[in-house]
Amino acid sequence: MESERPTRKCLRHETPSWIRPENERFFITICCQQRADVQLTKQAEAKGLIDSFELGHRRGDWYGHLFLLMPDHLHAIMSFTEPLSSMNKSIRDWKRLMARRYGIQWQDGFFEHRLRGLSAWDEKAAYIRKNPVRAGLCSRPEQWPWQWEPNRDG
Repeated sequence: MESERPTRKCLRHETPSWIRPENERFFITICCQQRADVQLTKQAEAKGLIDSFELGHRRGDWYGHLFLLMPDHLHAIMSFTEPLSSMNKSIRDWKRLMARRYGIQWQDGFFEHRLRGLSAWDEKAAYIRKNPVRAGLCSRPEQWPWQWEPNRDG
């Protein structure tokens, strides 16, 4: 007998008005609709997703601190220069473009958590970098090809 999955609550993406987005970093997770499918780490799709994320960073749509693809989800640490309502719009528009361009089927919405301090940044960055190792996809974080950080690539 198949066990029933719990129903997830819909999280609201409203941040207090006193938060200044340019001073904040957010841990973001975006999942594919089918969690067991390999959609994001196929060669063409992975390169296109990373290139698109980097382009958004260079254009100033967001500031990307760390971006890593897993086969069925991605993690990022990002900052947004506009009011926080732009986080929803930026991610929604990016997902829509990537779905159209690469046929990716995303889950609705995304998960975000505002990082409060350097220890939270260090903890989440380590979690993201070690994700492929925990999943058995590589033996060391630096071996994983589907990640991008602005300071590592110039």
